[in-house]
Amino acid sequence: MAQPCNPDELASEIVEISVLVAVRDRRGRRRRSCHRNRE
Repeated sequence: MAQPCNPDELASEIVEISVLVAVRDRRGRRRRSCHRNRE
């Protein structure tokens, strides 16, 4: 993975990761901590 030179690029990468995580949560895959509580 390329290392971003400026904070703007780093911030955009963090946003993309956050979006991916949000999409996964929306699809019904919740965090392991919540899953453990249900079990």
